[in-house]
Amino acid sequence: MKEKINSYFAVLLITIAGAGAALLIVHVAYDNALANFGGREAAYAPLQESILGQ
Repeated sequence: MKEKINSYFAVLLITIAGAGAALLIVHVAYDNALANFGGREAAYAPLQESILGQ
């Protein structure tokens, strides 16, 4: 029984770490996308960064 609980706990930790990594990748990709791609959003990227304090 103890091995089963340890396995579930390990899977939970791996899942949480994966979710955190995915959120970090999305955050970085979103910030870079606004600055790199043309369009209406690109013109407002510096304003958004100044408002959000990034």
